[in-house]
Amino acid sequence: MAQKREMKYETVRAAAILFVVLMHLCAHITAEPYGIKWWIKTSLVLFSSTCNGMFFLLSGRFNLAEKNAEYPLSFYKRRVWSVIVPFIIASAVCFVWERTLLGEEGGYLNALIEVFPNTHFWFVYELTGLLFWAPFISRMVNALDLNKKLILTAGVLVCQATFVFLKDIGIYPGYELPLMGWPLFFIVGSFADQISERWKNIITVIGAVCFFVSMLQMRIFPDSSQGLQDMSPKYFFFVLALYYWIQKIMLPKPAEKVVSYMAENSYYVYLFHNTVITLFFSDVVGIYDYLMPKTGTVLFLIISVLACITISLICGTIIDKMIDSIHQLLGSFGENK
Repeated sequence: MAQKREMKYETVRAAAILFVVLMHLCAHITAEPYGIKWWIKTSLVLFSSTCNGMFFLLSGRFNLAEKNAEYPLSFYKRRVWSVIVPFIIASAVCFVWERTLLGEEGGYLNALIEVFPNTHFWFVYELTGLLFWAPFISRMVNALDLNKKLILTAGVLVCQATFVFLKDIGIYPGYELPLMGWPLFFIVGSFADQISERWKNIITVIGAVCFFVSMLQMRIFPDSSQGLQDMSPKYFFFVLALYYWIQKIMLPKPAEKVVSYMAENSYYVYLFHNTVITLFFSDVVGIYDYLMPKTGTVLFLIISVLACITISLICGTIIDKMIDSIHQLLGSFGENK
């Protein structure tokens, strides 16, 4: 069901899903403030927090094509099968799995409406809203030339910088302006690759500076907005810099197959990974608690990331084949009818 992508985008997608798993695993690692371990953990968290921004850039790149504005119903149908149906099935499996092993209470419908939007599944809800508007946003974006798109982006970034500053000094108006936050990444993704190589290199340098500034900010002003993990321009430029840098990575042929498989199934890794982590840190399974003191932090992270991705990929592959079968069955039923 996955569309064929260019290798550079496959690499970005695989890196982003790796960052997702790493970010949630880092939350289980404790480090005394300002020691070597703290600096390593902080840098890993800042790097891995770019995952959401890169995914929204990629979503905009592939969902704001002009053809989607011409055939919105066809676009919605494809996205229902590639986004909504996998989410419903995977979230139901995760729900039953967690409730059975952890003994928690509550119904799936209630979780779907009230609980999931406040968990890592928030991404699906945000993405679904953006995908609903995608055919109409694409019409707007494709009607603008590159200069106007850049002016729009700069204006939104100024607003975001203002809101972050107000938040840091204890003043927050309680509302945000249109296109602030993830919608900006979604829109920028549609034209990010149209920017000249010279400006891509400049943005890469700016992104590196933003990373080091955020590291210092978290050391000197720990109570301020959390560095790259907010919607500040620092976060925007670092995400965009990584997006451009990862695209330039040249992989050997054997590695390309692994990366392509991870990228193709990245959505399923996202859907399942947090449940795997939750269960493995629970009193019921507790594998991570057993491994961590015996392996040390670095080896613990490597083993944990590989285990989490492997289990998520297995679950995702099974569900993807199930969805393909259902899709084909419904298709053949419609033809016979």
